[in-house]
Amino acid sequence: LPDPGIEPETPCSAVALATTRPTRQSSSRVGQSITGLLIVNPDFLVLDVTKLGFMMGDYRIFNEVTHGDHWVLDFSNATLNHAMQFTPMLISKIYYFITACYAIKIKGIHLVNVPVFGHSILALFKKIMKPKHAERLHLYEGFEKIFNVLPRDIFPSDIGGTANTTVQELSDAWCETLMSESWKRFYAYQEKHFFADESKRITPSKITDEFGVEGTFRKLELD
Repeated sequence: LPDPGIEPETPCSAVALATTRPTRQSSSRVGQSITGLLIVNPDFLVLDVTKLGFMMGDYRIFNEVTHGDHWVLDFSNATLNHAMQFTPMLISKIYYFITACYAIKIKGIHLVNVPVFGHSILALFKKIMKPKHAERLHLYEGFEKIFNVLPRDIFPSDIGGTANTTVQELSDAWCETLMSESWKRFYAYQEKHFFADESKRITPSKITDEFGVEGTFRKLELD
């Protein structure tokens, strides 16, 4: 791909993102991917981390075949500032992109050490989730009980697993891949050339079908 000269940045120093999957020896969940997110440095923007997650999604579309995804998210270092960045529109768009654009099969969402102020964000997520996805959202205090659901031997050793690796090592491998020259060019090319030219739209935009009237978020009914 042509190089437009743009250098994308990723918040690799703020969060640790790692992906692994069970083997035939370890679990009946073979073929399902498990992605973990841990906050390393609280000084980051939610939008940056969201973009990093979608960059990983782009890579996986071209390089992986999976029968479903489990997400393990550790909120031990989450702050109120992070929670305030989750607007209803952002939440709706994240869910839409994951389920409709990336067509990810959500098998489980496992949230660890969610602070009190995070429960209001979860309530918003559940409002827009399909019932089957909402039922697959689970909260834990610490990692130990997750191992009753997902195999311990695929989890890094620094969070209680028995795999011969750490979260940071897996995260570093991901960041090295995403920041390689070939993938930098790929992401930069997308940023420059892949967008909607609204002046050429033939039929009216259907954005309200998914997100409600822009600026009002009318489709969400909040208690």
